[in-house]
Amino acid sequence: METNKNKFSVSELFLVMADWNRTYTGIISREKTKHGTLCRGNVIIDEGKVVSMAQTEKVLTQNLDHICRLKLDHGLHEKAGESTIIMGNESFLN
Repeated sequence: METNKNKFSVSELFLVMADWNRTYTGIISREKTKHGTLCRGNVIIDEGKVVSMAQTEKVLTQNLDHICRLKLDHGLHEKAGESTIIMGNESFLN
């Protein structure tokens, strides 16, 4: 969110599509960094909140579309995860 001189708060809305029958409204915020503009987006879906960051709005919205489909259709993060040994080190997988 950005605040201008008149103390108005500006929010940019966008549409996240899991498919034609499942669409959700999200909010984009932008910030300037020393490497350029960073776009942050979040959307609340039936299963919770999805958050992503990217350098362009196009990449951000594509990422959010894909993450929503993974969550809604493939159960992303439904399991608590498990630990396993990888190359001699214990690693937590989720």
